[in-house]
Amino acid sequence: MIPALKDVTDYGISTSDGIMSVPLSPEFKYGKAVSLKGKLFFPASGEPMDLNLSVDLVWKVVGLTDVEVIQIVSSNGKSMTVSSSGSASFETDINGDDQKFHKEIIDEDTISLLTMSGKYLGIDDDGILKAIWDSPVDGCHFDVIELPNGAILEDSNGNYLNIMPDGVIRGVSENDLGDGANGIFDLEHVKYDQFPVPLIEYPLEFTIAGLDVYENHGSEIGLVYGNDLEEMFTSNLALSVDFIRNRSNTMDDVIPLIEEIGYSLNVMKESFSHRDEAIVQCMSEWVVDALSELPQGQNLPMTILTEDNFVAFDLYDLIVNSSSTLDLDLNSGDVIWEHTAAKGK
Repeated sequence: MIPALKDVTDYGISTSDGIMSVPLSPEFKYGKAVSLKGKLFFPASGEPMDLNLSVDLVWKVVGLTDVEVIQIVSSNGKSMTVSSSGSASFETDINGDDQKFHKEIIDEDTISLLTMSGKYLGIDDDGILKAIWDSPVDGCHFDVIELPNGAILEDSNGNYLNIMPDGVIRGVSENDLGDGANGIFDLEHVKYDQFPVPLIEYPLEFTIAGLDVYENHGSEIGLVYGNDLEEMFTSNLALSVDFIRNRSNTMDDVIPLIEEIGYSLNVMKESFSHRDEAIVQCMSEWVVDALSELPQGQNLPMTILTEDNFVAFDLYDLIVNSSSTLDLDLNSGDVIWEHTAAKGK
């Protein structure tokens, strides 16, 4: 099962119809592009996953088109919200991404509605409105019937969207609409977005020249900074010995190590479920906060420390343990504990 689009979109990965499209970038040696590399990411799950993957190299030409972004507002002024599980409801006045939809025009009066996380809105077999489809299926196209006080939405099977007394949004027959108040909605314009449209694609043969597989078991990250240049240089030297080379010390020991040498440097540290989350938090927020505290007009170093726990395999491990396909059991690997440090100013 492929992950939800919202969990992989930060890696440039798109998902559709059970396929994950991974962007590739050139790998250079001696000034020439010799290969292409990419990163496939699967978020953590509550249970072990059994993944069966096939890989194809496909060149795609994609254009951009303007698509209207709308909110669907009920007669009592609430905006339709889609949860991470795909269920839809009218229970909030919030105007975030969960309340916005791309309106794709099928013909003059027919539209499909796509959530900002890439799922199509439609009426499921149980009659309930959900956003769980990667591509529009039967029940995901809606005729917009304009009224003086709003619009009625009718799917391709003749079902009308209606808010039931328990708050569930169902598709009902015309006779079950009642007075119609719970089946009339405003489609409010928010903005226009640029939306990718595939133009052409073609496959190519390829050879796998390298492959690394990592399973992250949690990471800690720390940022050390201060306004005394000499203290920063001395602390870097101490940390390179007592933290990087001494496996008995952990991230929790960084502050005591700095205090032990008599310095009062600032340290931010936190634990994360994945190394990428830790790096993003540090670079996008901590570094910005640290710069705002340091004096202007000086070049002062900062030190980023990481403590990672992971299982790692490379292409050699897969070839040795595989026959016609590349098979790998991550549960068979040992968890590696690694310390790193990076300096910048």
